[in-house]
Amino acid sequence: MENYLEKHLEMQIYCSNLAMNLDELKLSGMSHFFQLQSHDEALHQRRITNYLLQNSEQIYRKGIEFSFSKKKTGLDCLEEYLEKRTEFLKLTNELCESAMKNQDHLTYNFYNWFLQDYYEEIDEINTFIDKIYLDEKNYFNVNEMMGKREDVAVSPVVTPFAPHNFD
Repeated sequence: MENYLEKHLEMQIYCSNLAMNLDELKLSGMSHFFQLQSHDEALHQRRITNYLLQNSEQIYRKGIEFSFSKKKTGLDCLEEYLEKRTEFLKLTNELCESAMKNQDHLTYNFYNWFLQDYYEEIDEINTFIDKIYLDEKNYFNVNEMMGKREDVAVSPVVTPFAPHNFD
């Protein structure tokens, strides 16, 4: 689980860098979206930490190596983010399977929340990518759509067994 926590920290840093990259590309709406996604990753870390603390587990963080290469287009940013989020979905699915094999239903339910969250995020990013292609790589509509994202409510995200419902 500590590795999972570190992966979220890496994703938080990645999303912050992606937001700066998009801002430099003059895609302020897309930048706004990933600033909020960075915040969401920090909340995910709190959810994991709260789960560990509720189960009387100590938390250790190792040093994190991180690199980021700037992208040339907003589409490049979205496609790379989609790859990273898909990797997270795969990792989370593996952790769910491991919890079930160990008959650890509590941990399985904990990870299942993330599976739902990532599935929704992947679907959303795919929609943005499709819209960019449909608009012949014109970013105006997607940039505007992404700029309207609102910050998530904190409590449902950081409480380990809060239902996955952000409406």
